[in-house]
Amino acid sequence: KEPRRGHGLRHRQPFVLACAVVAMLLGAGGYQAFEDECNKLTQRQLRALGCRRDPQTKLYRPPSDSTFFRVINRLDAVEFDLRLGQWMMAQEISILQGLAVDGKCLRGSGRTDGKPLQLLSAVSHRLRLTVAQEPIQEKSNEIPALKPLLNKLPKGALEGSLISADALHCQQESARFITQELGADYLFGLKGNQSGILERAQLKLPQPFFSAEYDSGWTKEHGRLVRWRLQRVSLSPEEAGLCGCWQFLAVWRERQELRQGKVTVASEEYSFYCTSAAPGQYSAEQLLEKIREHWSASENGAHYRRDVSLGEDASRISGPKGAYVMATLRNLLLGLFELQKHHGQTQARTFPGWRRKLTQTQKIQLLIRKT
Repeated sequence: KEPRRGHGLRHRQPFVLACAVVAMLLGAGGYQAFEDECNKLTQRQLRALGCRRDPQTKLYRPPSDSTFFRVINRLDAVEFDLRLGQWMMAQEISILQGLAVDGKCLRGSGRTDGKPLQLLSAVSHRLRLTVAQEPIQEKSNEIPALKPLLNKLPKGALEGSLISADALHCQQESARFITQELGADYLFGLKGNQSGILERAQLKLPQPFFSAEYDSGWTKEHGRLVRWRLQRVSLSPEEAGLCGCWQFLAVWRERQELRQGKVTVASEEYSFYCTSAAPGQYSAEQLLEKIREHWSASENGAHYRRDVSLGEDASRISGPKGAYVMATLRNLLLGLFELQKHHGQTQARTFPGWRRKLTQTQKIQLLIRKT
């Protein structure tokens, strides 16, 4: 819905948003930078994006920085995010078989309480697409935002899927909602926030008597040697003390940093997880893969790339609504890259490399063709 008045309206809302996306693909991160990048577009490119011709000069004129500011800050951010999430799901419906739920703070934004806006996101394990976001209310946290976030997804689409989240969401109500209302399974990290559950896992899977059901062996990743081992134990929800929990998992990760072929720093981590998946539903190797996919999707796939490649933490766009819309646009850019990579339409392995290889015309054609 267009929130601006019709009188004197020069640029339509879809055109302004399309210009913002193209400018972000060209490296812009703020309203003035959007205007600067759009001023470099040719008349033909502006027409392809949906620009109206100026009745006096007969030329296509790009939006100004104030136009970008008005459109983005008056947009219904929740509805805009919902529609883009639905478009993402329509491209590859199988992505809902595994979702990672995690929160992110938008440092440049500001609410009435002076704190930055926080968004709880649902990111697919498979293609690392952000399919939904839920703003966390003032004086609240991620826990009550989980239910409205998952309710944004199509009813019945999550049945049989696996929803992973960190230890903060290891709550009785969250476990009940996922298993009983959605018909899905959960995979939660375990820490001391739920009384007794972590202690039971430590008793069932003590580190001194660790016997790995699956051992990945030493593999080289990003200039380091890493070894993952997983052990699990079956039990009833009454024994676990958590609704629907049928397994406790223990993951032992060892890491050795390499420099010039020599080990410089060695570290290890022993962590616990719980899941509602039945013991025979996933193998130990598959469960370890799901745990790694959670962090790969939420932290490395979405949050890290939004901060480093798209400069979200450095963005000075203030106001919760503008920051929310900009976060949604960044998710769209990452989604376009992942979809192109998935369909074999690009040889680029990373988002920055993909963005550099695209010409200005290709970026516009990509946006018009995909959306």
